[in-house]
Amino acid sequence: MPSATLLNRDDPIYDFEHMMAHREYFAIMGSNHPDGLSGFSVLPYILDPSRNTQQPAWDWNQLHQQSHDDFNNDLPDNSNNGVDVTTVTPPNVTGTGNATVTAPATTTDTIILTGLSHSILIGSTIVELGVTVVAQQSGPAGGNGTYTVSPPIPALVNFPLTITHPPYQQATKLMDQGRFGIQQAGILIEGDGQSPENRAWWTFANHHQHLIANDIVLPLPTTAPTTAGTGPGTVTDVSDPWWWEIVDVVFPFW
Repeated sequence: MPSATLLNRDDPIYDFEHMMAHREYFAIMGSNHPDGLSGFSVLPYILDPSRNTQQPAWDWNQLHQQSHDDFNNDLPDNSNNGVDVTTVTPPNVTGTGNATVTAPATTTDTIILTGLSHSILIGSTIVELGVTVVAQQSGPAGGNGTYTVSPPIPALVNFPLTITHPPYQQATKLMDQGRFGIQQAGILIEGDGQSPENRAWWTFANHHQHLIANDIVLPLPTTAPTTAGTGPGTVTDVSDPWWWEIVDVVFPFW
């Protein structure tokens, strides 16, 4: 949703973008509630086109306020402390490397790792060789075995080595931390009023709530490490927004 559109009530596409923004939230609400969207309100959420918005408590304003209230009340965590995002740096791994080069070649992209102190992750770096582990060819996942590295390396015999892993962000959902905290009772049901000042304030308040809601439902900027097994520090699904774990998102009304 182009957020700036919701700050310009005179844009011809405003009503469409506003309704599309609400549909993003309905997709999560409808999947999360056992009765779907029908479990939230007796009021239908049809907000495009807007009508008689200047009249307090008018039908459209009631629909709009209720749609905000239902969204705010449905999802369990607030936007400020719904998740705890921490940077995880897996521990260094030590071991021994062997590599065989077959003439006339002078290098190889295959290394055999043994004596590993921990399991390793694809994408890790062998410090002494300045190469990256890009794939595993054989052996237990993430453990002693044959790996592919880049760039190629010379022949090695019982070469002691250290393997480091890039840090990654891990998102942990916090339970029972309250609601979103963006409800301002009745502020939208009053409509945008008769004056330019009231209209500007209503537009800002509505935009502000949508801006916070977007931050809540959009995916977190976290990246799950690619693993050759369950490596040190690895947590599954860390790149998913927290609500993906509890709902199957189906966008309705397209």
